[in-house]
Amino acid sequence: MAPRSTRSAASLCMFPKGTIEGQHIRLMGKELVRSERGAVGDLFLEVSFAPHPVNHEIGRDLYLELTVAPWEAAPGGKVMMQTPDGKVALTIPAMPTAARNRDKGAKSC
Repeated sequence: MAPRSTRSAASLCMFPKGTIEGQHIRLMGKELVRSERGAVGDLFLEVSFAPHPVNHEIGRDLYLELTVAPWEAAPGGKVMMQTPDGKVALTIPAMPTAARNRDKGAKSC
């Protein structure tokens, strides 16, 4: 059996939304090497993602760890955060009053 060609070519392809790691994508008629019959075959890709410095994915969900100071979290408010589509204002709900105030009957150590 003759070795296959190692030539390469650049091609632009758009992945559908919701593509997950490990998924296979078929590009019809994009194989670089012609088969023995002379026909151009399909190119199959297996999707893998390089690690991102800020975001990480689990299944189809994208996660971001956002550090919020206690004085921002307790009264609630808005915090700016970066998303793949740009910056957005994230609303942090205020903590219930009972969770912020110490019980009057509690003794301090």
